[in-house]
Amino acid sequence: MTEYTENSPLGVELVAWHWVRPHQQRDALWVVTAGLDLEIVGAALTRDNAAAVRAWLADGSLCKPDKEQLERWENNPLHTLAMLIVQPFVLVQERTVNQGEV
Repeated sequence: MTEYTENSPLGVELVAWHWVRPHQQRDALWVVTAGLDLEIVGAALTRDNAAAVRAWLADGSLCKPDKEQLERWENNPLHTLAMLIVQPFVLVQERTVNQGEV
């Protein structure tokens, strides 16, 4: 797995969907929308910032993967996602991958 952000303190990585699938199967997968920084969400979870998390859940910035996303990822098991593990949760975000990043 390749690191997404150099020197990322929280360990954001680019991974293929097949690495993330087991976390979806145990209902631990959460999607962070493109307008929100994955590391900020991870930091809020680790710091138990309930107000921020509630706001993201309310506006849909943090959500469970929907049926369309899951179908798209299943149809392409090598689809790349940015992933951050904040136990017991696994956060993912769709990113545009530049050639040579993975």
